[in-house]
Amino acid sequence: MAATPKWRRFENLVADLQRSLSPDAVVTQNERVRGKTGALRELDITIRQRVAQFDILVVIDCKDYQAAVNVKNVEAFAGLLDDVGANKGAIVASNGFTSTAKTLARMKGVDLFRLVDTHTLEWCSYVTVPALVRDLRLRWRAVFEGRIPLHSLNLNQDTPLFAEDGSASGNVREQVMNLWKYGGIPEEPGEGSIRPAADERLFIKDGERLVRIGVRIDTHVWYDWYLGEIALTTVRGFVNEFDGSFKANQFETEWLHFADIKKKWQKIDSPENLAIRPMITFLLKDAPTNDPDAARSMRVSVSPSPTAAG
Repeated sequence: MAATPKWRRFENLVADLQRSLSPDAVVTQNERVRGKTGALRELDITIRQRVAQFDILVVIDCKDYQAAVNVKNVEAFAGLLDDVGANKGAIVASNGFTSTAKTLARMKGVDLFRLVDTHTLEWCSYVTVPALVRDLRLRWRAVFEGRIPLHSLNLNQDTPLFAEDGSASGNVREQVMNLWKYGGIPEEPGEGSIRPAADERLFIKDGERLVRIGVRIDTHVWYDWYLGEIALTTVRGFVNEFDGSFKANQFETEWLHFADIKKKWQKIDSPENLAIRPMITFLLKDAPTNDPDAARSMRVSVSPSPTAAG
């Protein structure tokens, strides 16, 4: 049995990816359609779907070339689209497109995509995407209040706290870390004051005597922003040659070592005026600045969704 040609395997891969991205459409390979000229045209991949009362036809041409797809290829494909009456057309290439091919494709309304795939050796790609880290920071101080003078008790954030029955309640540092970790301290930038939930029942020890105190936590919350590139270690999809947007059902990034961010990534004032659109945003909820040894927590969000990153 003859082996499947490489160009056919490329076409099969593109069709399989398209099926995963368009589960409600009918994706067909090598469909023959008679054009307006009367010629029977064989199309690499067709995507058919009914939208309201309209039947939509999208045609995809697959180019597994050693060199970039050129302007003549785009011109021929644009003529084919016109002949079969396609509503939309796209070319998927393994090695990109020439600048003149891109110019003509824009003029003709043809989409251009480059296949990216970390699964196969034949079309293995190294893919990086712009990413943003929002480093959420906290600075805080504890203010102790009581009905008796407290200055002689040498209170600080590590002073043991007790409940009314004398049982241990940790210390202020632990109280703040729990509030920070579980959302008890608002994450919006700015200054504020909070009290632990157990504030009305907190005591310290003066010798053997329990002394009731109040604790107020003054907070300052702010963001540091970092912009960089992160590699995708597992991905299979399409990159739009015009705007760099990415189409895939799922992907996996490399491990991101936050200790390296401040050394290697660009610190920015705000992401609002960026010329590029970060594909992934990491929210790093760092330990408070006066708790350098405390554990940090992290949340990860993907924006926009991986199925339509454009």
